[in-house]
Amino acid sequence: MSGTRDGVIELRLEREIFSLWGVRSSKGSQEGNSQTQDEPPLASSRHWQTYFFELNSPILFSTDLHKVLIGPDFRIYPPSQIASGRGPEILSEVIYVPVGKDDVEFAQRIKYETVTGFVYSVNHNRKIQIFRGHGLRIDVFGEMRRALEVQRKFLARVRSLTFQWWLLGRDNPFDLGARYLSDVSENFEPTDILPDGTPMHPMQAQFLFMGLEKAVGPPHWNYLSSMASSSFPDDQANSLFCDALEKFFSFDDVTAALLLALSLEAAENEMRRMKNQVIHNDPIRNLTKHPQILKYGNEAVLKQLFVDRGHIAHANTPPYLSNGSATIKGYFVEAIRVLYAREKSLRGELNENTQIIAQIKNL
Repeated sequence: MSGTRDGVIELRLEREIFSLWGVRSSKGSQEGNSQTQDEPPLASSRHWQTYFFELNSPILFSTDLHKVLIGPDFRIYPPSQIASGRGPEILSEVIYVPVGKDDVEFAQRIKYETVTGFVYSVNHNRKIQIFRGHGLRIDVFGEMRRALEVQRKFLARVRSLTFQWWLLGRDNPFDLGARYLSDVSENFEPTDILPDGTPMHPMQAQFLFMGLEKAVGPPHWNYLSSMASSSFPDDQANSLFCDALEKFFSFDDVTAALLLALSLEAAENEMRRMKNQVIHNDPIRNLTKHPQILKYGNEAVLKQLFVDRGHIAHANTPPYLSNGSATIKGYFVEAIRVLYAREKSLRGELNENTQIIAQIKNL
């Protein structure tokens, strides 16, 4: 399958469309065979195509998802596991590591074992196994471009709904590339290697979640199903927040701060529109003049974030962010407080975020 690019397998359906689609009965239908207005036109199977995508990075999902998401011209099936899911695939070979103090003097033979499709991570003191290579089947009444468009909109909505911030990336962020750890001698020769070349401290891909991430469960899947008819409209505030998370875990704090500020601006503007409040072009004025959602964050910290945002937007050095990594973590803490308040206001959901905030400070 693919490495850093999505793999896609095109399957042409060789059966009548209604045998795959399933015709839902409408009021007044005869024996459930009448077509409803929200279904694509019944046509020969050559108009329908199904695509199976191998995703770059995994979707976290529970195993009890069964419903097909049905849109105007597409169908999305629950994510599937390409591999068996019983264990990681281990690839073993011999590599030669260069050794030398000033110049490379020789190459040391080391057994190299890399684990593909496996992530060992910790989230709220729970150990989670994630297998890379999740598959996603999408049927479309059209060509591949439409399938790719549906895939992106679907993944974007899953991302903003569950804070699985990695879903739209081209790379798998879970595998940081570290394969083994060793002390070195005064000549910089790795010392923790057994005589047969086996490393004493092999490393598997490790990743520490921020704590916000949620697996797609039945409630999320049902919510996505309700949005399929409108082709999964974007959640701008949460989407920008996920963009910020992606940059944070890529050690790009400057871009992360900019995206965090935009996320909070989107959330505040959304609430101001809902309540017919004036939206100021200056985010600091929105913060200090009758804030709707920003009031749930620390005003002093948010003001620093918006000052930094202005400097970054004009290619200047952000004055507060330059003080160290604690600053960007503080920005995330306040952003989470604001966005959790937004979730409560929009959907009546507010989970305990104290543990999440404590975990962010330890990253």
